[in-house]
Amino acid sequence: MTERIRSAATIRDSARAQGWMRYVLVLLVALAAVMLLPATAVLGGADWPEWRGPARTGASTETGLAENWSPAGENLAWRVPVGGRSAPVVFGDHLYLQTSSGSGATLQERLICFNADTGKQQS
Repeated sequence: MTERIRSAATIRDSARAQGWMRYVLVLLVALAAVMLLPATAVLGGADWPEWRGPARTGASTETGLAENWSPAGENLAWRVPVGGRSAPVVFGDHLYLQTSSGSGATLQERLICFNADTGKQQS
């Protein structure tokens, strides 16, 4: 009889553990979905999230873009005195550049954010 009681308790505990694991798995999948949905919404047509663009082709699917550019200002929206060490990344109205600051022992990498429309540095 004691053996049967132990077996029943073991089965009950095992079922509880399986139910708990199933609950945790469903919770983790839901959490992952909640975290990924905003990321897919952010990747709109105007975003340029990485080097060479969203499709890594170096070409934009946007229409009506300027065909000519010049350092003198032709079709130049804004200019900042910052050199970049990476391709610019655009998300919404923010443009991000990786650059360096200082020299020698004080050289540091930094990430700078600008308003993509105005060129004003964001904090």
